[in-house]
Amino acid sequence: MVARVRERLDEQGFREFCSKLGLSEETIRVQIEMARKFHDFLRKRGKGDLSCATTDDLQCFVVQSIKNGTNTWDNLLALLRYTRFGRNRDMEVALLELLDGSDVLENLSETLRQTVGE
Repeated sequence: MVARVRERLDEQGFREFCSKLGLSEETIRVQIEMARKFHDFLRKRGKGDLSCATTDDLQCFVVQSIKNGTNTWDNLLALLRYTRFGRNRDMEVALLELLDGSDVLENLSETLRQTVGE
């Protein structure tokens, strides 16, 4: 079954999500613009929306961002917020790894072991 492609990003919902985080209006505007770029990228790849996106889609978008000179920490953070809003946990973890380094899951596992045991 082919996912129905959403023509527009849920900007109002994402705006409310960002507002609850206490972000300034200017920051929210930038976050929405980055989410819109990723949403458009997904549409071009035939994805219905963020819920259909994969970590491969994210990797391709990041490679494209590197080529365009737009692969910044702030833009990755905007994508992280967008994936949290869209509840795409696989992409959220992938973005955390990009932002914090490849050892994030290992550190999380160690913290959990120390806190709750094996």
